[in-house]
Amino acid sequence: MNRKIFFGLITLAALFSCSKETIELDAKSSSIVGKWEKPTYSNDTLTFAKAPEKKEYEYLIQFKSDGSLMERKNAGWCGTPPIAWENYEGSWEMKDSVIRVSVGYWGGQAKYQWKLLSVSQNQLKILNVKSEY
Repeated sequence: MNRKIFFGLITLAALFSCSKETIELDAKSSSIVGKWEKPTYSNDTLTFAKAPEKKEYEYLIQFKSDGSLMERKNAGWCGTPPIAWENYEGSWEMKDSVIRVSVGYWGGQAKYQWKLLSVSQNQLKILNVKSEY
């Protein structure tokens, strides 16, 4: 009888210890750290491609491990080519898969709130929850 209880407890422990892959939420070791480019939009979902290290960028967002970031984007209100690009500094934090970004832009300060949907070696997918300019 004791053996059955022992093996039953081991089985239960094994079942409850299994879980889905979790997303690392610590900014210093997060897998979103790096350079991301070419955002594509589908409804409120943005999908970014991992940016190569040596390239001349148009749009780019770089999450740094110290919680700072750089966003390269349009330097003025006009989006008609030729577009001037500028790097804007900011900060980011992630808690419970929600990414909060605060970054400058040509008209002041922008704040984004994104939900991390997935991240892989080559792709970052987020849901735009809220944007303030």
